[in-house]
Amino acid sequence: HIQNFDLQFKYAHRTMLLEPLLLVSAFFLLFLLSIIYVRLDFSIRVDEGAEAKMKVAGYLEKVATLQDRRNALYQSIEDAMVKFKSNKDNNSFQSALKRIGGDYKVETQAIAELLTTVKNINPELGDKVGELQRLDRVYRDLQAQQTALVEKLVSGKIVKAAYLDQENGLVKKKEETMEKINSLEKSSEHSKNIHKSCRRTSFLCSEHSENVQPEKIISLVRAF
Repeated sequence: HIQNFDLQFKYAHRTMLLEPLLLVSAFFLLFLLSIIYVRLDFSIRVDEGAEAKMKVAGYLEKVATLQDRRNALYQSIEDAMVKFKSNKDNNSFQSALKRIGGDYKVETQAIAELLTTVKNINPELGDKVGELQRLDRVYRDLQAQQTALVEKLVSGKIVKAAYLDQENGLVKKKEETMEKINSLEKSSEHSKNIHKSCRRTSFLCSEHSENVQPEKIISLVRAF
């Protein structure tokens, strides 16, 4: 051929898009299979210890939520006392205390029921929940004393100097008790995270569950 000629090719648009789509689909399938593989549990035996830890983790999370609600109720009482000292409206104050007290009983009863359940599964962590209940009662008693002191101040049964002196002592004891409560919650925080990890990868937990002692768990987790 000594003459020039033009060679033209015509491709359908679908054909041009086919190869990129195949490539994307292959990568998507690869990532999907990887996710499924990581999530699957290939253990051939059920680790009762890991199962118990997962149950306890759920109960402890409920305890933590209930304790947060009780802390919010304590703050509501603090706000009510400040308002009472300002407006001296005893009826409103007593009404607020009654309403908050009712809510407090509900939350405390719920924790008491969880305490029994947790103690049956794991006595070590059950003792921690029991200690939380004990410290909470101490804090509640101190706040009740402070409430009675505020009522005496408003009614004129105690002078302000004596009130401030007694209140400072109560506030200090309350702060110490709340610090112990917070420390107790933080001491179990890591343990709850371990239990949640067991829920996601129980085959790993079954391998190491016998080496994890309750004391170490408690020192690592926010059990509540």
